[in-house]
Amino acid sequence: MLYIMYVLYNILGVRSVLQQTFIHIPGIGKLTERELWLHGIQNWDDADLFEKRFGVAGPRLQKKLDDYIPLSRAAIKNHDAAFFHRLSATGEACRVFPEFADECVYLDIETTGLSTVFDSVTVVGLYDGRRYSLFTQGENLDELEEALARYSVVVTFNGAGFDLRFLKTAFPNLTLPPIHIDLRWVSRKLGYKGGLKELERNLGIVRKESVAEMGGFEATVLWAKYLRGDRAALDQLIDYNTEDVVHLKAIMEICYDEMSNRTAAAFHKTIVPIFRGVAEVPKRAKSKVAAVRKLATRVSGSDIVANLLRKATHGDRPPRIVGIDLTGSERRATGWALLEGCRAPGRPMIR
Repeated sequence: MLYIMYVLYNILGVRSVLQQTFIHIPGIGKLTERELWLHGIQNWDDADLFEKRFGVAGPRLQKKLDDYIPLSRAAIKNHDAAFFHRLSATGEACRVFPEFADECVYLDIETTGLSTVFDSVTVVGLYDGRRYSLFTQGENLDELEEALARYSVVVTFNGAGFDLRFLKTAFPNLTLPPIHIDLRWVSRKLGYKGGLKELERNLGIVRKESVAEMGGFEATVLWAKYLRGDRAALDQLIDYNTEDVVHLKAIMEICYDEMSNRTAAAFHKTIVPIFRGVAEVPKRAKSKVAAVRKLATRVSGSDIVANLLRKATHGDRPPRIVGIDLTGSERRATGWALLEGCRAPGRPMIR
């Protein structure tokens, strides 16, 4: 739907932020882009005109524009988001919206804790603007890789520091969409501070009362309750996750509108906003879980240690674990011990 709006705006002469972008072209940085804007080359159509470029762009820059602008238009037409991958590296990935809005997926995960080594992914929610898809540990989490492969853009809040890091650890061969928009940093550039809940409040987005006060810690507690047989706890956890991903879409649209307005103001132009309100929380399909597990699976102490060592091993190098005795005094010896993987290479050093 948003792509259709983009095509209509293009016919009417309204330019999107992506069509005003030049930093996706190799060799063009933000400084050169600003200089092009200041000299009246404010979009791809302007860059096609000799009278606009004369005296502004040197031969090398003119050749880059001639080579890449037709390719940029073709990339939009062919739904090739990967062509604009340099925007992710420059922190400007949000510029591809709304051209690729119909190929966006909004993602949020729940885990057993904050450590990618010691904790695991419990629930992953995906929302494509129409349908909510749920992936649950012990049920269908292994289907996540195939589901993500359908999209060109993934939108998260703090995904670079948390969600995507966890997923890469859980799925070492995971291929993510070529463009990642992290709304934590997009909103920071617009002057907003705090976490997702604070951002929602600042933007006037209201959560369902049953999950309004929930946070990451409460999500871990709900999962633990579910493992002990409380199906209602899982339902509440899923409601919490659903609100997260649905609100990400609204935040994405609001932030894009604000960014577009700032760019348009610099060009003394106006834009047509794309945000039309917060979407209704979609109804989710009934879970395939046949029966709720009554007790968490018991794992032996040796298995826990083996699993932790496996996660912490990089290539052929096992983790090195240091133990330090801090209770020593003049009358009592103290020291430290080193463990490489499961092997102690020598006796503890005492002094």
